[in-house]
Amino acid sequence: MFYKLLFAVFLLITFSMNCFGQTKVAQIIEKEGLAGLEKLANQKPSYKWDVSDFFQLYLFFEQSTYDEKVKLYDVLGKKIIGNALSLRTLTKTVKQEELNGIYVVLDDFRAGLKQQEQWAKWGLVTKKLAENSYYNQDEFPYIGQYYDELMAAWNKMEKEEQIIYALVAGNHFMGVEENFEKAATYFLKVVHSEVFDEKDKRRIYTSLSELYLRKKDLNRALEHGSKILESKTIEESLYLQQLTRSGNIYKELGNYVAAEKCFLEAKDLLPPKERLNVDIYAKINYAYVYSGLLGIELEHGNIKKAAPYVAVLDENLEHLLAQGQGSYMVMNPLMQYYTMTNDTSNYLNLEHFLTQRRDASQFAFFAKTLTIRGDYWFQQKKVDQALRLYNRALDLLKNKDANELVVYTKDEPHALVTLTKKLDLLYWKRQHGGNVKNEQDFYTTSQQARVLLDEIRQTLTTKEAKQKLLNYAPKIYEYSLEAIWSLYQASENEAYLEEMFALIEKSKAILLSEALNENLAQSFGGVPDSLRVEEQDLRNDIKIYTSKFLDAQRKNKTLNIATFQDILFQKRASLDKLKQHLEKSYPKYYALKFQDRITSIKAVQEVLAKQNATFISYFVGKRNLYVLSLTDQNASIRVASLTEEPNANFSKNLLLLKRKLSKISDIESFTIKEFNALSSLSHRLYQLLLEPERNDSKKLIISADALLHYIPFEVLLTQATESETINFKALPYLLRDYEISYQYRASLWLALLKQPSLSPQNDGGILGMAATYHQPFINIPQDRMELRQNLEELEGAKNEVYFLEQTYKGQFWMEALATEANFKKSSENYGIVHLALHGFVNNRVPMKSGLVFTENGDTIEDNFLFAYELSNLNLKTNLLVLSACSTGDGSYQKGEGVLSLGRGFMYAGASSILTTLWQINDAATQKIMQYFYQNLYEGMDKDVALQQAKLSYIDDANGVIAHPVFWGAYVLIGDTAPVAIYSKHSFWWWWIPVGLMLAGAIGFFIRKKGS
Repeated sequence: MFYKLLFAVFLLITFSMNCFGQTKVAQIIEKEGLAGLEKLANQKPSYKWDVSDFFQLYLFFEQSTYDEKVKLYDVLGKKIIGNALSLRTLTKTVKQEELNGIYVVLDDFRAGLKQQEQWAKWGLVTKKLAENSYYNQDEFPYIGQYYDELMAAWNKMEKEEQIIYALVAGNHFMGVEENFEKAATYFLKVVHSEVFDEKDKRRIYTSLSELYLRKKDLNRALEHGSKILESKTIEESLYLQQLTRSGNIYKELGNYVAAEKCFLEAKDLLPPKERLNVDIYAKINYAYVYSGLLGIELEHGNIKKAAPYVAVLDENLEHLLAQGQGSYMVMNPLMQYYTMTNDTSNYLNLEHFLTQRRDASQFAFFAKTLTIRGDYWFQQKKVDQALRLYNRALDLLKNKDANELVVYTKDEPHALVTLTKKLDLLYWKRQHGGNVKNEQDFYTTSQQARVLLDEIRQTLTTKEAKQKLLNYAPKIYEYSLEAIWSLYQASENEAYLEEMFALIEKSKAILLSEALNENLAQSFGGVPDSLRVEEQDLRNDIKIYTSKFLDAQRKNKTLNIATFQDILFQKRASLDKLKQHLEKSYPKYYALKFQDRITSIKAVQEVLAKQNATFISYFVGKRNLYVLSLTDQNASIRVASLTEEPNANFSKNLLLLKRKLSKISDIESFTIKEFNALSSLSHRLYQLLLEPERNDSKKLIISADALLHYIPFEVLLTQATESETINFKALPYLLRDYEISYQYRASLWLALLKQPSLSPQNDGGILGMAATYHQPFINIPQDRMELRQNLEELEGAKNEVYFLEQTYKGQFWMEALATEANFKKSSENYGIVHLALHGFVNNRVPMKSGLVFTENGDTIEDNFLFAYELSNLNLKTNLLVLSACSTGDGSYQKGEGVLSLGRGFMYAGASSILTTLWQINDAATQKIMQYFYQNLYEGMDKDVALQQAKLSYIDDANGVIAHPVFWGAYVLIGDTAPVAIYSKHSFWWWWIPVGLMLAGAIGFFIRKKGS
């Protein structure tokens, strides 16, 4: 009984204390007003305010005059006033209806503060208005406006407030409105300010890492995240948060090993599960870690390995779903899991839960959930329900004030994903009896996806991010072409033909064209020389340190990696700041930089008329091959199905032809049957690719696509043949009928033709280089030694350059002098550059492909010219000849082409490239090159010179050495105009000994390829 009495007394005392706390502020206000509150603040600064106190204070504030409000703010300070004006505080005990007037009260007060330029108070009140608007659907549309106003007055705020305001404004536009460009602008205000040190900027770095992750600019996301993970004094909460974010970044990059490592380390740092009941951050971190680990297994389709992570999420679902926006982090992968496992019961339970919630239905982040729901119902073939969900997702991401096409300004990457899924669905409906309305929706949706693809690309800052984005391009472009082709067939409207031409153009060499646009913008955008120099210096620095960073990665030098990564971070931040200034202050620069420089059919035809040429551009889709043919008089497009016979094995046949053409080791055992099979295959491909477009033009200009990049069209056979003997010399090659060259796309070709040519110091002279690979490796790093293993001497290559040295004017670096340093020192000075070197291709990381110079132990240059170094060169070369193994080969990048060494030299400024598609024979190459240069000297166009050189070789060849493996690898890309070349003397006499020497040398000397 005593204990019960004691407990009752305790409750009474506690209740009395609480009542006193709750009523004291109300009593003070009632009896003494503002003076009493001032006395309370001065005499009892440790007084513990509770929610009822704050509500009474708000009521008093509401009734006060403007001057009294200002005084009240000064007396109580921003923390207490902030709580009294916060719906987050007040709605814990007070019904929201009692607080509806708070928006008018705050708006009136801040108007007076602004007039009197009391910016610190105005900032707090504006921030409270924005935060309070989350609690009222009617006020929600004004949140962004409040934050915009806050950031417009940012420079008038105190330093401490500036970081807070940049964070809350940026996080709102990133996380809620998903307007990434505006969010970046606000975050970067802090990064670019010299007022803040690195410690001040940490939280901004975490937000920027999240922002770049959402934008899919993944390397930039990692850069900003590394500033947190590498800090020695970072708070554990920030570290844990960034670990999970970095896991998601690596997952997006496809580096699942690194992603899992991040998530597992974060898992070990999670608090006990008991904290999930009380700690919002525990809920968020659990959601991030386990949904991340689940996402990795779903990416691999590892349903069995995913199950334990699903179990943890299911076990704690009640807590994890009670965290607002973060709950969707859990629901989204769970719904994907149930969709993949066809677990209808659990999926529908989650969907039912979603339909009961209204808290996120108007937020942009909810679009991802709607898209996943659409995926489920599409899988169930409930296509109308799926389409409604996709459309709801897209509606959340729309800018209501935009035009018909540029509509998606919120979370653009996810809008692109959803548009692509919608196109999948509309295509399915189209194949299953769609109607006219569906056809128009298909066309409009494909247009919107194309426009959005361009919009996103323009916001990305690294080439790697842009290349990853291009993975979406082929599907979108193919859907678009199918939609336009259908409309063209129905109407025969020439405008649709022009649109198809423009679309095929846009699908190719996007980044190469963008680099040209950058140059034009710098030259003609009205930007002052000082800013152009500053931008160019920053770009050059980024190229240089990117090279150093990749070198350090290759050599596994950890300290150097961190150093160069930090320098790159600073340089890119400076470039971002400068670009923002240029784009705001010089709109012509911005327009030139980002306009799609797509030429017209008429413009191409005008050039073709001068050359008596035909231009043929290809688009290789999964379902159809599109062949667009232009002459000076006609424009046509042909569509061939790749899913039906006789073209169902199109890709397989192309790869087979490439293998048969390029494997020199197969030639000795070639049989009549194999000879006829190869001839038949070559002719069938000719019939598909070219026969309907054949005409009496002299020149043929090819813009290839996909696997067509790996095939030299010259070797295709124009007639069917059946022979009882092996006779490669007599075959009807396309080479005999046309002077053939290649272009990345017509728009790039015409733009290069219009560019003023840069005359090098020794125009007409040749820079020739032929390395040696037999000298001993003395004191060179292990990585350099490994790349040089198994490289054979290229005797024919030396003879090539020796012939050039004896015959033409120029600079010739032979054997020990053929170093990377000598090349870089001399390369800008010559109209023709001839490199007879070993090359190697890295298909996994194309930027690490390269050329191998003579090793001389140089500590500055490593005597490997890697693809990532090419953009640092400033060539003025009319013709660059890569007489090396597979310099035109490489990995195919969707939307861009083959990422080869040859293509890299186009970036560096070469107007035309003669490159090779496979490993080549020393002696045959030596002879072809001598014919080629003789033809150039006689004034032939480059494409004519190459055609005649190959034909001369075939005429001289006997037996199997007439096989295309010996002469077909060389392809000419770019400008075909004649090039100046100066002879040291008349050289007709040279061919007598050379002819005798080569007659016995051709045989089966195979040029070995460095791997």
